[in-house]
Order: sequence, then C-alpha cells, then structure tokens
Amino acid sequence: MNDSSGPRVDLETATQIIEADRSDLADQIHDDLIPLLFVARATVDRHDSDEMRQVSAWLADAMQTARAILNWSHTPDVNSANWRDELRRVIELLYPDDKRVQWRWGSVDSTTVISAERQIQLYRIIAEAIRNAVKHSSADNIIVADQLEADGYRVSVTDDGTGFDPADLPPNHHGVRTMQRRADAAGMTLRIDSRRQGGTVLEVHV
Repeated sequence: MNDSSGPRVDLETATQIIEADRSDLADQIHDDLIPLLFVARATVDRHDSDEMRQVSAWLADAMQTARAILNWSHTPDVNSANWRDELRRVIELLYPDDKRVQWRWGSVDSTTVISAERQIQLYRIIAEAIRNAVKHSSADNIIVADQLEADGYRVSVTDDGTGFDPADLPPNHHGVRTMQRRADAAGMTLRIDSRRQGGTVLEVHV
C-alpha cells in the first residue's frame, strides 16, 4: 500500500516555515493595510457628521486590531532574548492598562533546558492562553508562572474567571485546538483544567 502522507517535516523546519509566513503577513499588515486605514480615517475625519464620526471610530478600531495582529505575528528572537521577556513585552504592549496579568517566573533560565523551536511554540501557546483569559474569562487575576521540576519544565496560566467546559467548545473556537496542535507537534504535554464558574488552569509540560 502506498504511503500518501509524504515525508515528515522536523520541528525546526516546520517552525521556520510557519514563522516565515507569519513574518510575511506582519510585513503586509504594516506596509499595506495600516497605511490604507490611516489615509481612509484622515479622509473621513474631514467630514463632520454623525455618520462619518461613526465610520471614523470603526476605522480606528480596525487600525487597533491590525496593530494587535501585527504584534501577535511577531516572532520572538529567542537567540538574543529570553522568550519569557519577549512574551511579557508583547502582552504589556497589547494590554497596557490591564493589571490582571501577574508574572511569577522562577529563577531557572528555561533557554538552557529547551530548544529554540520549543521556546517559540511555548511562547505561542502561553500567549494564546493569556489572550483567551484576558478576553473571555472575566477573571480578576491571571497568573503566569513556570517551574523546573525533576521530570521537566512546566509553564502555567491560571485565572479565577468564569471557566469553561473544554469538551464543549463551539466549532469556531480555534484557540484551544491550535494550542493542542502546537504542543503535540513540539512533543509537549498540554493540560487544561477548567469548569464553569471555577476558573481555568492551563499547563504545558516540556
């Protein structure tokens, strides 16, 4: 029987391909989309009416969304900076007025125990977990922590929000599924413990 699955791509190559695509997308947003939105808003602002003020507000929201996507598309330079520092920088850039996210990093230098490719995947997973908590959990506290253990390295995102049923996700809720695929591809274990009105704990074990 013919094997139609094709050759397997190693994690390093796959990461390079995906991150290159993300970088290309970020360049297009920065060079093409945001300038067009800026010009459109400047043009609309010349007209003083309720309808044009509403259009201007929508364009401002679109520009903010485009900048957020640009920041999410950023690939952390794990060769010159710790992925944890990059993660905190991006989260604080995206949510400058949100004080719920608390950073409780351990003293271990995780770059000495996990590869650059895994650091990038870990960055993506934890960033998505924080974004979900900020947007959907209605939490008062979102705690990001890590710990070096005897059997590996563990990173967690814990919130005291509304929680959810991981087994009952709507079809259009891609965040959890994407995090699981990233963890599987990088040989990491993803665990989510959540219940409605009971908060959520997401852990990644490397």
